[in-house]
Amino acid sequence: TDTLSCQQCTTKCTRCPIDDPNCIVACEVTHAYNDGGDCVCPDNSSPYDDTCVCENNFYNSASTGVTCSACTTGCQRCTSKEDPDCIVCTTTYAYEDGSRNCICPDNSLESSGVCVCTNSGEVMDCSTTPCQCVACPTNSSPYDNVCVCEAGYYNSASSGLTCTQCTTDCERCPIDDPDCTVTCKITHAFNDGGDCVCPDNSSPHTSSCVCEAGY
Repeated sequence: TDTLSCQQCTTKCTRCPIDDPNCIVACEVTHAYNDGGDCVCPDNSSPYDDTCVCENNFYNSASTGVTCSACTTGCQRCTSKEDPDCIVCTTTYAYEDGSRNCICPDNSLESSGVCVCTNSGEVMDCSTTPCQCVACPTNSSPYDNVCVCEAGYYNSASSGLTCTQCTTDCERCPIDDPDCTVTCKITHAFNDGGDCVCPDNSSPHTSSCVCEAGY
């Protein structure tokens, strides 16, 4: 005789109407489908508030229904339930494009959870949305993802970055000193608004500030 073995459905299901002899179960979770009698969500998705939603690191690439494709960069489900297709980009500087995929800005690639500009001399600028890779101004170069004046130059602009040659020899500050602008290399020279200058009535001579003639 035939035996009956009832297995719990993978997603919520109910008995079919008694007047539908060909039906096995009815799937209650939106986008779930009958797979050999069981109710399952599409690949790489799982039930979330009675609908199949793509799992972390996947996004719904289908215009209708659910087709979960791997995000280009890190992503995860939103905690909000209003939009089942909502994702959050977890890679720094990545953004959600028109297809709801998380991608890095143009000319950048993900590296250790951060979108990094691939062109030499560019840094990530997030003054616009999405962020974009921009070239550093003249006489500056990337320094910990910030454009900083190169050795021998200081920032003479009150806002932004304009690298002007130091009056006396100077170099970049150590990266662990965020408040420093330049380091003066000439003995007795001092930082004057970012520039390295000798005291009044003196000028650099070899490696030191020396009093001028008559002083």
